[in-house]
Amino acid sequence: MSNKTSITKNKKAPVWLWFLSLVPVLSTVLFVLMLGDFIPVNFEEVNAVGTFVFILAIAVWGACGFLFGYFRAKMLTAVLAANAFPLLCAAVYTVCIVGALFGAASLADTGILAALGMGLFSYIDTVIFSFFPQIGYFGLYVDLVFIVFTFVVGFTMGKTKKIGA
Repeated sequence: MSNKTSITKNKKAPVWLWFLSLVPVLSTVLFVLMLGDFIPVNFEEVNAVGTFVFILAIAVWGACGFLFGYFRAKMLTAVLAANAFPLLCAAVYTVCIVGALFGAASLADTGILAALGMGLFSYIDTVIFSFFPQIGYFGLYVDLVFIVFTFVVGFTMGKTKKIGA
């Protein structure tokens, strides 16, 4: 085993790193502020401000993944912990939408609130929905896949940088 590989396996990820798992919560807060017009962004049109905010969200979440990878977190643990809030929101959304489809109409509102948990990444399905309105209830899952994908790409880059590959 090479010296670089043994160095990366000997130490655990620092505690402060796990606080980056709160970034999706902050993303949701920013998204709700944007929806409430406290921060002016028109999500019905693809515009420069919305696109900039979306690209910034990608960069920040990718950087969080990079830090998790760089500071030796285990991949599965990091992906599940860092994306716990969006995963939980997706699970609540799924239960509420399925319940609404089976007649519990009051759950539809809760499902919509749970969909806010995708935060700034909700811009993805907003843009996709403008081109393909058939996406319907599945837009949230597109957001979720993109959130996890962005994190994993950042994580992989951080792990690669750490081992010097």
